[in-house]
Amino acid sequence: MQTLFQQLSYILQKKTTHQFILYIIIGTSGASLDYTVFFILFNYLSVPAAIASIISMPVGIINNFFWNRQFNFKIKDKLWQRFGSFLSIGAVGILISTGYIYVAHDLFGLEGNITKLSSIVLIAIIQFFLNKYITFKVSNTDLPEQMKGKDEVF
Repeated sequence: MQTLFQQLSYILQKKTTHQFILYIIIGTSGASLDYTVFFILFNYLSVPAAIASIISMPVGIINNFFWNRQFNFKIKDKLWQRFGSFLSIGAVGILISTGYIYVAHDLFGLEGNITKLSSIVLIAIIQFFLNKYITFKVSNTDLPEQMKGKDEVF
């Protein structure tokens, strides 16, 4: 298992850097959708912050899966398996984010909107690595013979 430092240094490599930047751009569109739904629920409909976040996050997750699949990782096979993996990783993000928001906002009284925005940054970093190495991983059995054994395929 690689250390966090090794994972972060790997991001400096060209392919991963490009994918991370594109992931952040795509993630921004999903986060914007997520936050817009959260903002309306929390500020206008008085839904508690943690509940509003549980409702808003799937909107961004679904958006991000289809954009990342099409334009970032460009892996279009096993649609339902990969979508299930992406949703599962998204669910982990929802749990972490909800716990964070509950502790920071509900227990310690930090402002709800700031708490939500800071949770988005934390979750984006965690989910990039999980989705890159789990959801959009290409196995050697899926590659043409001449590409088998190579770490970087694209």
